[in-house]
Amino acid sequence: MAEGIDRRADERMEFSTSKEVTVAPTFEDMHLKESLLRGIYAYGYESPSAVQSRAIVQICKGRDTIAQAQSGTGKTATFSISTLQVIDTVVRETQALVLSPTRELATQIQSVIMALGDYMNVQCHACIGGTNIGEDIRKLDYGQHVVSGTPGRVADMIRRRHLRTRHIKMLILDEADELLNRGFREQIYDVYRYLPPATQVVVVSATLPYDVLDMTTKFMTDPVRVLVKRDELTLEGIKQYFIAVEKEEWKFDTLCDLYDTLTITQAVIFCNTRRKVDWLTDKMREANFTVSSMHGEMPQKERDSIMQDFRQGNSRVLISTDVWARGIDVQQVSLVINYDLPTNRENYIHRIGRSGRFGRKGVAINFVTSDDVRILRDIELYYSTQIDEMPMNVLVTSLLGLAASSAATIVATDEVPLIGPAFISNFDPSNSTAIHNARTKLPRLMENLFSKGTLNRTDLAFSIDVFSAATNKSIYSYSHVGKDANRTLTAGVLNDKTIARIGSVTKLFTAYAIIAKGGMEVFAQPVTHFLPELAGNSSDDPLLRLDWKDITVGALLSQQAGTGGPADFLMKYFDPDEQLNYTTTDFLNFMRDDKRPVISPYRNAIYSDAGFVILGQVLARLAGKKTYSEAIRETIFKPLGLDSTSTSAPKGTGLNAINRKLIDANSSWGLDLEVVASSGGIYANGADLRTAGLSILNSELLSPTNTSEWMKPRSGTGSLVELVGAPWEISRLEIPVSPGSNRTRISDLYTKAGGNGDYTTIFALSPDHGIGYSILIAGLTASAARWPLRDTVGETFIPAAEHATWENARRNLAGTFVDKSAPGTNLTLTVDKGRPGLGLGAFWIKGVNGRDNDHWRIYPTGLNSISRSLSSLYKSKGRMRVAHRMVQPAPPMQPRAAVEGGKGGLFDNSFTWMDIDFQGPADELIFDLVDGRLVSVELPAAGLVLDRLK
Repeated sequence: MAEGIDRRADERMEFSTSKEVTVAPTFEDMHLKESLLRGIYAYGYESPSAVQSRAIVQICKGRDTIAQAQSGTGKTATFSISTLQVIDTVVRETQALVLSPTRELATQIQSVIMALGDYMNVQCHACIGGTNIGEDIRKLDYGQHVVSGTPGRVADMIRRRHLRTRHIKMLILDEADELLNRGFREQIYDVYRYLPPATQVVVVSATLPYDVLDMTTKFMTDPVRVLVKRDELTLEGIKQYFIAVEKEEWKFDTLCDLYDTLTITQAVIFCNTRRKVDWLTDKMREANFTVSSMHGEMPQKERDSIMQDFRQGNSRVLISTDVWARGIDVQQVSLVINYDLPTNRENYIHRIGRSGRFGRKGVAINFVTSDDVRILRDIELYYSTQIDEMPMNVLVTSLLGLAASSAATIVATDEVPLIGPAFISNFDPSNSTAIHNARTKLPRLMENLFSKGTLNRTDLAFSIDVFSAATNKSIYSYSHVGKDANRTLTAGVLNDKTIARIGSVTKLFTAYAIIAKGGMEVFAQPVTHFLPELAGNSSDDPLLRLDWKDITVGALLSQQAGTGGPADFLMKYFDPDEQLNYTTTDFLNFMRDDKRPVISPYRNAIYSDAGFVILGQVLARLAGKKTYSEAIRETIFKPLGLDSTSTSAPKGTGLNAINRKLIDANSSWGLDLEVVASSGGIYANGADLRTAGLSILNSELLSPTNTSEWMKPRSGTGSLVELVGAPWEISRLEIPVSPGSNRTRISDLYTKAGGNGDYTTIFALSPDHGIGYSILIAGLTASAARWPLRDTVGETFIPAAEHATWENARRNLAGTFVDKSAPGTNLTLTVDKGRPGLGLGAFWIKGVNGRDNDHWRIYPTGLNSISRSLSSLYKSKGRMRVAHRMVQPAPPMQPRAAVEGGKGGLFDNSFTWMDIDFQGPADELIFDLVDGRLVSVELPAAGLVLDRLK
């Protein structure tokens, strides 16, 4: 404070609200101008804060007023609204003067007055130091209704007679204690001497020390006093997060990312203005998200209807202004999002308090741009709280764990679906809203991984490619080249033609080639059938030696032979003085005579590099070649046109590759050993991986039956969500069955990861959706980087692909179908939120109801009139007939098992897969599709064909 304060007197001072002060509960009760009311509501205010409800009426009456209120309690709007009510905009003269301690605050006040007076044609100028005096003079000469400024510049403009004072009705001293603390006392007195004697004075201050009140005795006449105490709400029980959003326009995409979480219980999204509420509501609905909205300019009847729906749970996401922040309680709300941080800090606690009502726990998430950081820190200081940054990879289940009292959680659907796709995928997903949203959000998720330090921004170079079997081309690509990685790019670019090492994704190519040459029957063949030299090891002790007569090719392919890794072989034959030169004979002899078994055959899957080294030799024998490299080239690379794929480092001019040997002598680039090439030796680029993935989905090299058999689990692991194939690493995903649903179904993602030290790769296929993706990564931190990249891409695009099928089903499958030759015969197919597959909304045969409950669900079986190839599942053009089966749970429907989020026990009691075709084809439907649109439905058992009702 300024020198000369009587601190003992200051400590003895008491301040209380004047008795004549009453509370105006609404802005309408203040009898404000209609144009001003419109501006208040447009600005985002719905009901007055404590200081506003007490002080505005007194100021508008012309009373000198002292308002003590903490910063962030709405005091700026208090005197701004009062000023706008008092001034006459017809008179283009300065009628109100606001003095502030800082230029920033004066500018902020000007913007608030202009916004609140948006419908009044008000003129307000910020007269502050450090700006062009000529501009001040021009603006003031033109005429301003209100001037907001700092004392020095305002006093100067008054002395120069550019700021005319004869029409001034009101002087407002904002942050009066700070004005005096900054030494503006004399300048304030100078300004006051130029004002008309009858000027009304309003003093607003967070504290009222002695020198502030001493000043008021000189300026003010019988002032009315308004004291606002801090609200006694508590933040206890509410977990607070912020999400750093680099740009304002990214907030919308971030909100879309969180939508599935919002609908788990109920959520409220707060915006600062009515206009923002309307804009955001429209944007969300355009993106096929279900939301409702409410603000103060809506008719009361409409607001009541919206609130009733929200209270009853019919509406799950509400977008609102601060009209919802005070005094409205809905117990189910466990999540609040501040799309905009509140314009005053007092409202923050009222907003997020919506998520922690009646002793319940809740979660609050704040979207924060760089401009909002100061506001967020002010909120933390004001409430003595800590708001943590929310990691973008926080799972919905983790978030719900914070809101532990929520009534709903992530659970499986009530009806147990068949494993496999919920809907057919005979459409181009690249144009869907869900895929569009996935494309939009992935760059921000990548940025978050960098900013959190999960990925090394400078070290890594990586490329992502997402592809679709419906289009047979890429539907999304993303690449990043760190500063340290620039010199590793031999062509100066990173694209889908850039070659890198793919590590153990090689194993997938090895398995693919063996099946292509030998068919699935090769799985049952003993390894010694192809490699007789493995037979006859000298030990009878099963703990010491592998018994190769018990090990089949299938055991090796599914990593259930107990062959483990090759490190012990490499160490035994390693000579630091000689170049690495292991032979196939050396390796086979070691595996026969020295290799200790890891597990007994087929006990369970144990990762096995050594097993795939042996399989490389199996392939060579199958193909009649001397080496694995020759065999894989002849069997896979040439037939598919994989011209950039090889088993040794590519060379030559014009090479497009990531060669880390250029910056790191210890790089694995070029460390090629033929003997282990079949386990991790292949080099490839994104384009070739896409071609290989599409060839699998489209059954180009394998028969459709062999493809389907290959893409199945062959072993479990200790995790319910991780299975093992040959050699697929299968992630059993629980994905929401519809946008915004907390109900999930199982979908298997077939992946293979690979690594060669500073090179790693992820390769993934989703047969349910006909999409796949590859990620090629290079860098010192590549090994750790592959897993968050795998998760981020998969968690973004696989649910998006599921929701794209849901969108398509609503658009092209759902509808009513009738048999015009048999009156009273019709059926209605529905697509239902939170339920898998198609629903049977109605089913009548000649006036008789054929639907006895609402739990009928309809799923595709994979059979169609074109072929049994997987490729036919993704055919979007032409005419085809596709088989479906109806599933009807036996009444009463049993609850899902506890592990699936249901109320059952350890066991599944649905028996869905057992009941199909129990009564023959009575549950069969044949869909007739033309260019992906369902035109008629055949019921073979009833001999009916029903056409779509136009």
